[in-house]
Amino acid sequence: GEGATLTAAERYEVVKTVVEQVKGRAAVIAGAGSNATHEAIEGVKAAKALKADAALVVTPYYNKPTPEGMVAHYEAVAEAAPGFPLIAYNVPGRTGLNVTPAVLMRLWQNPQVVAVKESSGSLAQIADTNKTLYRGYLLKEQLREVFRVKGTHGRQLLAAIFAILTSVVLVDLV
Repeated sequence: GEGATLTAAERYEVVKTVVEQVKGRAAVIAGAGSNATHEAIEGVKAAKALKADAALVVTPYYNKPTPEGMVAHYEAVAEAAPGFPLIAYNVPGRTGLNVTPAVLMRLWQNPQVVAVKESSGSLAQIADTNKTLYRGYLLKEQLREVFRVKGTHGRQLLAAIFAILTSVVLVDLV
């Protein structure tokens, strides 16, 4: 189901069950975002404790923070779960605000932010993001390692990630 429609307890059970059933055969990326930073922190901590491979963290919705507020939100979430990979989720149609390439570049400075699920629907923004971030790599080495550890690499990696994150932009993987 849609993570946003589940209670924290239900999300916990979903992630727990998926991790148990997958048994390391595929990466598990847990939806853990919220408009409330403290709730996103709890979701990411739970995902890490349950041994998910990464967490998808949506940009805060409803309260529509400034660019500084967006960065502070992601930094607080990362700080609460040291070393745990995070995927920033830009979905302006749902959140009411857009993570611009400039803001994403600021998020990208945090080594825990390993990818972006870009759902703005703007090909121009995707192209700008591609130009802005590290020679066109929208998937950082840390997330490649998450999938490589699970035995997936190269073109299989690309297929696996697209199956999980259908709107994420990945460039220069193979």
